[in-house]
Amino acid sequence: MPKTYISKFSTIVFKNFIVLCFQLFLLNLSTNLNAQEHHYRFQHISINDGLSQSTVQCMLQDSKGFLWFGTDDGLNRYDGYKFEIYRHDPEIPNSLSDNSIWAIFEDSYGELWIGTLNGLNKFDREKNQFIRYQNDPQNLESLSDNIIWSIYEDSSRNLWIGTDNGGLNLFNRQKGSFINYKHDADNEFSLISNSVISILEDKTGNFWVGTFSGLNRFDREQGKFYHYVSDPDNPNSLKNNEIVSIYEDRSGTLWFGTGEGLHSFNRERNQFIRYPFASNLQRKLTIQTIFEDHLGWNGCRWTFQV
Repeated sequence: MPKTYISKFSTIVFKNFIVLCFQLFLLNLSTNLNAQEHHYRFQHISINDGLSQSTVQCMLQDSKGFLWFGTDDGLNRYDGYKFEIYRHDPEIPNSLSDNSIWAIFEDSYGELWIGTLNGLNKFDREKNQFIRYQNDPQNLESLSDNIIWSIYEDSSRNLWIGTDNGGLNLFNRQKGSFINYKHDADNEFSLISNSVISILEDKTGNFWVGTFSGLNRFDREQGKFYHYVSDPDNPNSLKNNEIVSIYEDRSGTLWFGTGEGLHSFNRERNQFIRYPFASNLQRKLTIQTIFEDHLGWNGCRWTFQV
């Protein structure tokens, strides 16, 4: 288990959630400058209200209106009044595969997918139980690694899974099997690293895969990965190789959140524009989330390395 990565991600989410709240607060204020004065009040939901654990790693509102919270001690479903908690039970094979939840995703079929530190789970809403997908060393078509960082669905409704040490997985819905893409030191067009933390298909069909060791543009027809990495001698390269978040705004501009600041990508010149953080604090700045509001203003959630 990659303790360094897990500790780093835990620090980012747990200690800096207030940063997200503050930025959303400022963003909301900025879109109402000409409106009448608003009064804002935050409601705190904690373990005292039924949340299973206070470290929330991920969250999602599904198509049915439920809020889902992934914690270090189980999956929480919130209906606005009370929580239902799902945990791993070694005696029940259809329980959650692990209690540490790092990714929650709802696909276009309405299926809910849960990524944990010990496997991928699909939630069966009717039976209120889980179908597990885990690595089987004897089966090359099984999930390549049990630590799940990212889950993504492309425009063709293909489901992609980013793992910690097993590369990128493409899920075959009909067979329930996986096609795996891994780093190969002898192949310059293989995945640059096996730790996949962010995935995006842009509007032009390009497929981007972010890892802890650089960015990949995946040509799915040729099966080739083209790499973008930091170059200290090139100010138009990435400043940092940890590609934590990827976002395309409504104008088609690609944005990359890294372990050391925000970048946009100039497609015509095939180069990056760096956006330094105006601060006297000599700390490493990680861009965790990038978003765009209804007016077209871009924003991001950042954290300082502690």
